[in-house]
Amino acid sequence: MDRPSLQQMLRAALSPAKPFDVILVDDTSRLSRSTESVLSIYRKLNFTGIQLISVSQGIDSREDQAETLLTIHDLIDGSYVRELAKKTHRGCESAVY
Repeated sequence: MDRPSLQQMLRAALSPAKPFDVILVDDTSRLSRSTESVLSIYRKLNFTGIQLISVSQGIDSREDQAETLLTIHDLIDGSYVRELAKKTHRGCESAVY
């Protein structure tokens, strides 16, 4: 959430001028790797009528199951990142010894 470009996009989306109607991402992990952050972004955009579409995951915020799908995909993505970090750490440890 601390990325300046993300904050700039959210400020624009939430502004009264609303310069766009849709935010298109390849994958929700490009927004954030935190389930809480992705859901917060989704809810803010949804409240203001901005559509969020995740292409690779087939998620459209206008669909009834969007919040559920966002949660599931983010839990899976988070698990993947944690496992990858463990494997990377193990690889680094074995290279040292």
